[in-house]
Amino acid sequence: MFYEFKNVKLAFVVLIDLPLALIGGILIIYFTSGIVSIATTISFISLFGIATRNGILLVSRYEDLQKEGKTVINLIKLGELDRLNPILMTAFTTGLALIPSALIRR
Repeated sequence: MFYEFKNVKLAFVVLIDLPLALIGGILIIYFTSGIVSIATTISFISLFGIATRNGILLVSRYEDLQKEGKTVINLIKLGELDRLNPILMTAFTTGLALIPSALIRR
């Protein structure tokens, strides 16, 4: 991350999503099968990849808007609105694909 953004703070912002994604994944496992299997582990790897990708997309868009001279409030509003659809589409599509692995009971 540091090599991508050349800033420790921005890399940290992207990586702060991973513990939150982990908490969500653990809650889903608890409320579905409660079993950690190979399929569940693969789902977690996918979840971490998507969370990291979404964070990179947002931070990159924020940097672009900052170079255009936007204020911090406008930067956050515009960045979120620009990236909301792609992030939600990716998250929902992957979530739908991972439903079978979440419901596997052994």
